[in-house]
Amino acid sequence: MIDTATNTVVDTVKVGKAPRQIVLSPDGSLAYVTNDDTNNVSVIDTATNTVVATVPVGKIPVGVGISPDGSLVYAANSNGTVSVIDTTTDTVVDTISTDSKSETGDHYLEVGPDGTIYVVYESGHVLRVITET
Repeated sequence: MIDTATNTVVDTVKVGKAPRQIVLSPDGSLAYVTNDDTNNVSVIDTATNTVVATVPVGKIPVGVGISPDGSLVYAANSNGTVSVIDTTTDTVVDTISTDSKSETGDHYLEVGPDGTIYVVYESGHVLRVITET
């Protein structure tokens, strides 16, 4: 954690092995970090800088995004899936196939303002667009 007014480190939070990406809840109260060596997402309370939950997800999660209303977190996994985490229970409530099981390497995820999920697979030069219904 860095104080942006002084550009100094004010705290360090231990998460899972090989943390890759982070996303904040819309109100900034929680941070979600993908840990690709432990196949989970750490949930951090930003007021106390403590891990409040660890959510098991698919294989080698890297990309992470959050729905516009903050109710769902999406973790892009290397096995061609996206784990959907309910932020009220910190549990996986769905797994979405991206039909990219052959893609390897880094993968990144972004959620648009309308809730559309975009997943990029670097090795296959592929962008998957997912709309949840």
